[in-house]
Amino acid sequence: LIIFLLVAVISDLGDHCIPNTLTLGAAAVGVCSHFYLGGTHGAAVALGGFALGLTFLLPFYLLAGMGAGDVKMMGAVGAFVGPQATLLAVGVTLICGALGAVGLLLYGALGARGASAGDGVEHQRHTAPTIAGQADHPDARHGLKARFPYAPAIAAGALASLVYLKV
Repeated sequence: LIIFLLVAVISDLGDHCIPNTLTLGAAAVGVCSHFYLGGTHGAAVALGGFALGLTFLLPFYLLAGMGAGDVKMMGAVGAFVGPQATLLAVGVTLICGALGAVGLLLYGALGARGASAGDGVEHQRHTAPTIAGQADHPDARHGLKARFPYAPAIAAGALASLVYLKV
């Protein structure tokens, strides 16, 4: 699980992508490990954790607030830790993700304020002509549509679940 988390975080930070081969492969390892250790009951526990992880993050994907790789990553975490620890992992993930997003917004706001306050450089507003006059050019908008790598938050949630499980 820890190796999977490391690779997923590195991939998400670098490419803003968590490959299907990584997430689904990790989920298969989780299910197979539980089957090996606990037979069909172990496999059922892993599949329950997988389904729960997918289910909790799926609405965020459907609302375009998260990528599909993030959802599958949480499913894979669930396959390793089972349903009960998946609940904790999801909760910690959402808290860490919210804190990370607020931090990113504050960093952006402070960075924008610092760049325009007293640096002696006049910043122009990028506009494009329209029939009604001038409008902001879409390429000039830097704002909130930037991609936010969520894998570190999911990894934090997974590590919290491992602490809970005393692994």
